[in-house]
Amino acid sequence: MSLADVRIWDGTAWVSIRGPAGPTGPDGAAATVTVGTTTAGDHAAVVNSGTTAAAVLDFTLPRGPAGTTPTIAVGAVTTGAAGSAAAVTNAGTATAAVFNFTIPAGAKGDKGDAGSGVTIRGTATSWPPTATPAAGDMYLVGDPVPVGAPAGSQPGDGVVWDGAAWLNVGPIRGPTGPAGAAGTSASVTVGTVTTGAAGSSATVTNAGTTAAAVFNFTIPRGDKGDAGAAGANAEVYQQPTQPTPQRVGALWLVTT
Repeated sequence: MSLADVRIWDGTAWVSIRGPAGPTGPDGAAATVTVGTTTAGDHAAVVNSGTTAAAVLDFTLPRGPAGTTPTIAVGAVTTGAAGSAAAVTNAGTATAAVFNFTIPAGAKGDKGDAGSGVTIRGTATSWPPTATPAAGDMYLVGDPVPVGAPAGSQPGDGVVWDGAAWLNVGPIRGPTGPAGAAGTSASVTVGTVTTGAAGSSATVTNAGTTAAAVFNFTIPRGDKGDAGAAGANAEVYQQPTQPTPQRVGALWLVTT
């Protein structure tokens, strides 16, 4: 394949820009092409910072689109059995997380030691309530609290003689009343949400308690987007048949 002509499109017709053949010149030095700098920019560009015979091509490559910022939401919050492990599951995706929480109920307290029997003697309106108490004698603290009663005593508290001193055993309750309203369920609150380094692991930490959880989240940044497509090249045709140009200035290298 050889070059027969070079033509340019003037908007109406292909115009030859090839002059008559001149005498054969001496062989020129071989041209060199070197890659110079490569930087990121808004648009693709190539600049020759060298010469036509010793080109140094500096490239500007367009940045890819920004990565998607991950989102996070709290889904279902369930109370688990006492002693079971707390659990967090993601019902969403890696970039649109929906966390479902299972928070275990508190463990049942240990059973206390069996108490010794007491005998209720009456109400203490003065102190001591009697000068000759027997072990197990109990009095209810009167209102007002008599001077000399054990520190912290309140009206209605029980004080029991243990054989050596009067002990405050706390408020004395009546018969069991009707069942109260259901207690408050465990609560979960979202605390801080921090963007971590790209490629790092997502983490969830509880800055509150097992009954009032405050979850702090660290969500890794999304991966960098792919590079955008390169810009359009100059309109040059190299073929034996007449092309259909798109704009003025198009070149046609007529081959045979």
